[in-house]
Amino acid sequence: MVAKDWLRGTLTGTWAIDATDASGTYLLDVRNRNWHEAWIKMLDMDITWLPPVRESSEIVGEMVKGPTVFRGLPVVTGAGDQAASAVGSGLQPSELGLSLGTSGVLFWVLDRFSLPPHPSVHAFCHAEPHSWHWMTVTQAAGLSVRWLRDVIYSGADYASIDQEAAQVSPGSDGVLFLPYLSGERAPIRQPNARGVFFGLDSQHTRPQLARAVLEGVAYSQRHCWDTMKGNSDGMRPSRVVLTGGGSRSGLWSQLVADVLALPVLVTEDPGAAVGAAWLARNALMGDVAAYPRRTIAEREPNSLTAGEYEDVYARYRRIVAHMDLLWGSR
Repeated sequence: MVAKDWLRGTLTGTWAIDATDASGTYLLDVRNRNWHEAWIKMLDMDITWLPPVRESSEIVGEMVKGPTVFRGLPVVTGAGDQAASAVGSGLQPSELGLSLGTSGVLFWVLDRFSLPPHPSVHAFCHAEPHSWHWMTVTQAAGLSVRWLRDVIYSGADYASIDQEAAQVSPGSDGVLFLPYLSGERAPIRQPNARGVFFGLDSQHTRPQLARAVLEGVAYSQRHCWDTMKGNSDGMRPSRVVLTGGGSRSGLWSQLVADVLALPVLVTEDPGAAVGAAWLARNALMGDVAAYPRRTIAEREPNSLTAGEYEDVYARYRRIVAHMDLLWGSR
């Protein structure tokens, strides 16, 4: 059982798992949203070890333990954190979700199942019925900026970092940052990857490093998006819905718009808990209404800057390819 399923089972006496978390076990037939019996048999596992798979907004029991005032309340299955967060941000199939937290998560909702073009892209059931999602996760999005603050800025506030980075022109005067401070999951799948500042000379100072870190994380998300969409002409998002702590930075959200060459909608980020509560609301109301999100800001890509970033991003990709040869030799 996943932790939430153990807790729910303890409170309700009902054994179950939702399709989003079941997707992460590699034992689920994700297309059909149930256990892959043939695969489980090949692994010499007993399928009775596994709980029934239920939908995230399905009522699976009622409270039989805990405070008396809560006894008898209906309880829904719930969802994994990223799927619940997508519900809480009101993400629609035509939108690309991007969460800039400690990690960076790209989230694309699908109305029918299909295999992704690359093994670094997860294909999971979504928390809403009859929907799926593709997802990539990078290890050090906001973590890279926190490292920059703690090590180079001696704990200054993030607004100060933004102010200095904004003084530097796009491309950081030739400095590039690879945000691989904890290895990397997507799209390079390289646990030996390490962070890199490339192109430093004696004229570069702290502001160039600050902007390079913000740009480097944006390039890594562009790299994930290019990998996720592959050669598909059908993956043309109307906009990026940006959440997470990094979305509070006006400079960084504009960088994302320019590097991805897509409009960015910055929304209030209610978190996964609100998404889970909204799933419970939908279960009780019997519908699948979208969460009423609140818009904080809208960013349009600057065509001139976006064109400059195309050239720098191509250089970023070349450096990553060359560095991968070194990381692989460790």
